Amino acid sequence: MAEILHLRPALPSDADTLRRWDARDHVADASGDPDFNATDWDAELARTADWQDHRIAMLGARQIGMVQMIDAAREESHYWGDVADSVWAIDIWIGEPDCIGQGHGREMMRQALDLCFARPGVGEVRVDPLASNTSAHRFYDAMGFTFTGPRQFGPDHCHVYAITRYAWRKGNDNA
Repeated sequence: MAEILHLRPALPSDADTLRRWDARDHVADASGDPDFNATDWDAELARTADWQDHRIAMLGARQIGMVQMIDAAREESHYWGDVADSVWAIDIWIGEPDCIGQGHGREMMRQALDLCFARPGVGEVRVDPLASNTSAHRFYDAMGFTFTGPRQFGPDHCHVYAITRYAWRKGNDNA
């Protein structure tokens, strides 16, 4: 029997795992400038805010990845700039190298989109893979996202993709 993947809320005790994953080459390569994108996981996971949701992807009892969901209009750094109140953003990564290419990222993103669009008022979700990360571009295209254009986030050259609630529900049998 195949193990079930689920997203559970991240806990302060997950900080060491997240630091370990951040140091892995495949995560660092997809994350952009390390000085710009460094996260203090102890502080981040210790606080609560209704504009963010951090989840650990569990494959059975094994931690394999992370999903961050934020209200792009309300998050403190204003990373996304001036956006409508209905826009959320997702960051997703698989930390365990042997779990890449197994379909887990697709299931993580499916569950994350379901969580975002279950929130009243969320009409769009955005992602911002590096412009050089062509495998991520193919992934987001396959998930139903639409490329909206290039964007510079600090030192990182990114491609912004978006999916609307309508497009997600229309293309997702489970919604």
